[in-house]
Amino acid sequence: MIVAGMTADAITAGKLSGMKPIGMFDQSWVAVPAAAAGLLYLIYGAPHLLRGLRSDTITTEFKQKYLSEFEVVPISNLEGKSIQGAELISSQGRELRSVWRHGVKLAYSPDLILQGGDKLTFGCSAEALSDLWTTIGLVPARGEVMQSARHQHQLVEVVVSAKASAIGHRLSDLPLPDSPYEVMLVGVSRNGEAPTVEELHDLRVEPGDGAMFEVNERFFYESRRESDFLIVKTWEGNRVKRAARAIMATVITLTMVILAASGTMSMLNAALLAAFAMLLTGCLTFEQAWGSVQSKTLVVLGAALGLESAIAGSGLSTSIAEICVSVGGRSPRVALVVIFVATMVMTNLIGYAAAAGLMFPVAMSISEMLGVNFKPFVIMLMMAASCSFINPAGFQTNLMVQKDGGYAFKDFAKVGVPLTLIVGAVVLLLAPIVYGT
Repeated sequence: MIVAGMTADAITAGKLSGMKPIGMFDQSWVAVPAAAAGLLYLIYGAPHLLRGLRSDTITTEFKQKYLSEFEVVPISNLEGKSIQGAELISSQGRELRSVWRHGVKLAYSPDLILQGGDKLTFGCSAEALSDLWTTIGLVPARGEVMQSARHQHQLVEVVVSAKASAIGHRLSDLPLPDSPYEVMLVGVSRNGEAPTVEELHDLRVEPGDGAMFEVNERFFYESRRESDFLIVKTWEGNRVKRAARAIMATVITLTMVILAASGTMSMLNAALLAAFAMLLTGCLTFEQAWGSVQSKTLVVLGAALGLESAIAGSGLSTSIAEICVSVGGRSPRVALVVIFVATMVMTNLIGYAAAAGLMFPVAMSISEMLGVNFKPFVIMLMMAASCSFINPAGFQTNLMVQKDGGYAFKDFAKVGVPLTLIVGAVVLLLAPIVYGT
């Protein structure tokens, strides 16, 4: 989007006469084949390069484990699916212990078809439990059903106080008649481990027990004296999805894509119209819309555009372009290789936004000197700025998986260099053919 925006500005300024703005799916003609080739490499080639990776470096231990019980919602997306098809089988951090139907424990099988009202008992980590809680079609099996919509609720982790009135009672006895709390019990932990009882209703509450609750805003006022619970953590990033607006949101999103892709509207106007429609139909609140604005991202994008203007206005882009042309001769394909390599190196070192802002005027100057179509250079620039595969600090998702996967810098380089070469080769082969020279 940064490169497309700079291209639109250059067209408006008369610097790229005869060229049309970049459409939403213009790069798909080379991006889809590049993605397919990259995926084939990652599936069949990359595992051989990571054979020396020690599996014991991968994080498998979890600080707190919970016993939880969820109920399958009747007439939901999970009813009629197998356990495996619903992706509820045991996995890292989560163990499906039992399935109950009408009070009878069923023999476990991944092919067991779920029915509305089935109760599934899990032993899992706090992180896995929060993921289960957000699964559409599952609701906590124990607690008091609240009047407010579930997407307004929060997930909190608490410790039972020694003064709690629930101590000594079975979970089946809760909530007590005089309880001020409206909560759904999501999970219980004892001494950091999931209790060994088969069903939650058999468990008696003890001081120091950990619990995960689904709560509304009222809970935080009732628990402020900390007489019953000590709130350990509020899981701010986890919310139950508002599935009731899913169809409307999908229609609005598809309409936005169609308007932008067909050229009826610019991407900016289509996105603004879609955002307004989301607010008007209740798919989005003003608070959510305002909270989604990322000031750091806006500053980075603005700085990238400023960098592009400075490089172009100072004549630096022309000087760099002359050096690249002198090195590569008059061959447009060699010039594309130069643009790809330079942008790829910078995106792994300084980030995609700065790399795009720095190389866009250089690419435009090179195409002018060679007297060739700028479109292949734009697509090459877009693809190269996305190739942050070599450096774990090159993009946020790299850092997210580095620790949990037990990867070192050399692992990213070992897998990322061939992947970058594959993507570059596909784009270099197809871009001049698809977009002309």
